[in-house]
Amino acid sequence: MKTLSRTGVFQKERLPSVRPFYERELGELGRPDRKGWARVRRGCPFHDSKSKRSFFVNLQSDGAFFCHGCGAKGGDVIAFTMQRARIGFKEACQRLGCWNEGGRLPRRQLYLVRYLVMEYVIDGETYRAEVCDEPETDCQRLRQFFWQARDRSVEIRNGDGEAFEREQETQWSIMADSWELLEQEERGRYEWHCSSI
Repeated sequence: MKTLSRTGVFQKERLPSVRPFYERELGELGRPDRKGWARVRRGCPFHDSKSKRSFFVNLQSDGAFFCHGCGAKGGDVIAFTMQRARIGFKEACQRLGCWNEGGRLPRRQLYLVRYLVMEYVIDGETYRAEVCDEPETDCQRLRQFFWQARDRSVEIRNGDGEAFEREQETQWSIMADSWELLEQEERGRYEWHCSSI
């Protein structure tokens, strides 16, 4: 089996706690509302806020933030660090202590070739078979891209933090593009079939 080689891996469980992180970075926070949004008393770190009332962080999420004054926003403490320090994802994770150099990817992301595993019983004997599930045609690859993007997009919608800025939009773009190409492929196959009759 082929494996992906990485120089490091993001480990979400090592992200700092949201409230202590923002208090250390921005100072005192106001009392959170029912949805977890708390106002930062010093104001927005991204622009010179005169009212000091425009910047909010969400303490019930992974640290989402939003400024009503300048429009700065993000889904977690990683996005905040990236924007504030103007650095990339990996460097932000290193600063936050959630990047493991030399780490390995979780098993579900580790293999380039996927296998379908089947277990069945014949005359009381249990058999196990692994069948390669690697796409062989462009159409199969497009379907795989579509479903992987859809699965990731559902994970994000269900609260999993984005791995990089605007990941949700990127996954939607992959889904839209692959769907359009699949429709063209199906239409072309149908038109070819009709013309050959």
